[in-house]
Amino acid sequence: MHSPITIEREQINPNFAAAYLNRGVTRYHLGDTQSALADYTAALRIEPNLAGAYLNRGVTRAKGGDKPGAMQDFQKAADLFQQQGDRDNYQKAINNLRKLQ
Repeated sequence: MHSPITIEREQINPNFAAAYLNRGVTRYHLGDTQSALADYTAALRIEPNLAGAYLNRGVTRAKGGDKPGAMQDFQKAADLFQQQGDRDNYQKAINNLRKLQ
């Protein structure tokens, strides 16, 4: 018998945005969308140009019914991905944005 996965015990360096982003992804996939949102927001407080955090937060917000918040996050992600020359993720952000319009 497997014991349930707990990630609340993880200690994260409060200055390491990627750790929050990664934990947010894990929490999202475990169904804990509120904690995932908190982690994505924490990552963005540390690194405001972390485009992947905006994209993931947008997906999470859209799943939770926050269409305006999701659209705002997808647009910000698209802008940042475009600035960073990441065409594939730029297109993902735009496609997600279009689905909500």
